[in-house]
Amino acid sequence: METCGINEVKEIDITPGFLKQNGFEPEKSLPHLWKKELPGYRYILYHDEIHYMEFDFLGNFSRVPWPVKEIHQMQNAMTDYGLDIELKV
Repeated sequence: METCGINEVKEIDITPGFLKQNGFEPEKSLPHLWKKELPGYRYILYHDEIHYMEFDFLGNFSRVPWPVKEIHQMQNAMTDYGLDIELKV
């Protein structure tokens, strides 16, 4: 088994192309806000300018308490909030 150190891991920024590829759509009324619809009136919201992420579960909003700038941070937030969604890189 091979291991790698923290300095060997490349962080990947979240881009509009990544968001589109993973089912996020830009909100027409709010610049830089992206929305991914989930089954059962649930949504993931991501603001690509100030790097915040929020979950809307039937009108109950939960904002991730740290900046989400990189793909691994988005995946960690989804896992922390009980979502098992595989992201395409």
